[in-house]
Amino acid sequence: PLTNCSSLRRMPIVLIETNVPEANIPSTFVNDVSAGVAASLGKSEDICLISVRGGANLIFGGSNDPAAFVKVMSIGRLGVEENKRHSQVISKLLEDRIGVSAT
Repeated sequence: PLTNCSSLRRMPIVLIETNVPEANIPSTFVNDVSAGVAASLGKSEDICLISVRGGANLIFGGSNDPAAFVKVMSIGRLGVEENKRHSQVISKLLEDRIGVSAT
C-alpha cells in the first residue's frame, strides 16, 4: 500500500484502453504488463500503477479491429531511445496476450 506521497511522485503509471472486450483479456494480463514495464523502466514493480480497461469505444484507422491506446508516465527513464524499448515491450504483450497487432 502507498503510505506517503513520495511513492506517488516516483510511481510509473501505465494506462491502457482497448476495444478488446473485458471477457477476452486474461486476468493475468495486468500483472504481465506490470512486470514488463517495471523491467523496461528499471523500476521496482511495487511502485508501478497499471490500469487496463477493455471494451472501450475505440477505432483505429477507421477499423474496429483490436486496437489499444497506451499512456506511459514516469519520472525519468523516458526519452526517444528508452521509449522505443518500452513500446516494444508493451506492443509485444498487447499482441501476444490480447491480439492487438503491433503493426
